[in-house]
Amino acid sequence: MIYGLTPGQHRALAAIRDFIAQHGHSPTFVELREQLDLKSSSSVGRYVDVLIERGYLRRLPGRARSLAIIEKGERR
Repeated sequence: MIYGLTPGQHRALAAIRDFIAQHGHSPTFVELREQLDLKSSSSVGRYVDVLIERGYLRRLPGRARSLAIIEKGERR
């Protein structure tokens, strides 16, 4: 487990990382919601917002499927 993340946040980050590795782009919130077996996309949004705030993800401006993993050496 990654220090400082809840189990749900860790699962979300792992799911995003796995999806990108498999498909070459980030998942939509709907795809991520289904993969994490969550009831609403707003739950996914909260996970993503926290992961961005904590420096694990970033959004790529002007792109659909715009989540990118920030690797350990790149974090602030």
